[in-house]
Amino acid sequence: MRNRFISIFTTIDNIDRRLIYLMLAITISISLFADVSFRDEPSELVIPIFNHIENLEPGIPILISMEYSPTSEPELAPMAKAVTHHAFLAGHPICYMSLWPEGGMMINRLTDQVFATYPDAKYGKHWANLGFKVGGEMVINSMRDSLQHIYATDAFGTSIDQIPLFNDINNLSDFGLLLSFSGGSPGLKEWILYAGDELDIPLAGGCKGVGAPQFLPYFPGQILGLFNGLKGASEYEAALINSRYNIDADMLEATTRMGPQTIAHLVIMVFLVLGNISTLALFILRRLR
Repeated sequence: MRNRFISIFTTIDNIDRRLIYLMLAITISISLFADVSFRDEPSELVIPIFNHIENLEPGIPILISMEYSPTSEPELAPMAKAVTHHAFLAGHPICYMSLWPEGGMMINRLTDQVFATYPDAKYGKHWANLGFKVGGEMVINSMRDSLQHIYATDAFGTSIDQIPLFNDINNLSDFGLLLSFSGGSPGLKEWILYAGDELDIPLAGGCKGVGAPQFLPYFPGQILGLFNGLKGASEYEAALINSRYNIDADMLEATTRMGPQTIAHLVIMVFLVLGNISTLALFILRRLR
């Protein structure tokens, strides 16, 4: 009997990693086709951001800086999309910019997807795209004094003096909220150091799940909230669902993606538990010889 158990636990302990990958592929595929989703609840990290946008006077602009590339887009784009939906529905014009060369493409992709759902949305009135500007934190420093000094035109070559959204915007202090969705540096940390610490402007942002620990010490002092990976975006979508707005299922990108991600995590946890049990069992059985 003992030898039989040793054989079983040895098989589990030496399971082929390809089988694990196959199980992950199967379970994720099933969850995608079955449209498995798990409703989140707004956390204390995202509620302050949501409430701040809700409490802003309609018409006050919001700045969204998108510092990420296509490799980080699946995790960070849902954050920017959720805030964009909220800001538009709450009546706040949005100014997009980026400190990353890839950011211009990310802005275009996001705005094409989101504002296609709002026939009444007009470029220059409800949103504008300043695109990528080289310089990192020096761009932030310049924007503290004058937006026009660093941005003479938008991403499409139109003078910002001809864009209604910028009529009452002279510098960063004229925005009601600064948001940085950051996949690295320059990103949220630079916005904290060169904007949040220097100006009395509400600042928040989002980062990949693995990067959240470095920003948590800034909350709730230097940043009023933080999107912690895809889950943070899902939590923000939950706040939108519970709000006064009519939210379509197509807007809930993070909520949709959290289903397969949760299933994948559960499968990995199952294999981790089995591996640890088998290793412990083999240790005990061999000691009993």
